Amino acid sequence: MGHVIVTGEDGKALLDFYTNVLGFYERNTMGGREHTVWFLSSNDRHHTLGVTSAPGRGRLIHLMLEAESFDDVGLALDRVR
Repeated sequence: MGHVIVTGEDGKALLDFYTNVLGFYERNTMGGREHTVWFLSSNDRHHTLGVTSAPGRGRLIHLMLEAESFDDVGLALDRVR
């Protein structure tokens, strides 16, 4: 797995939980005052987790997977089809 972005009613509360309770640290942000995504990490990787606000129940809105090679991506696509 590369990274994920998850949502919650209160993005700042998610940020607080992941940084102050679980020990992640903020790498950077994207967006602005109205809609911010905070990118977090718990290791040397640039970011592993993104958190943001969205109405309703929390959900996974982005998932990035890594592959060994470009051929592996094509083979996975063949399997999907």
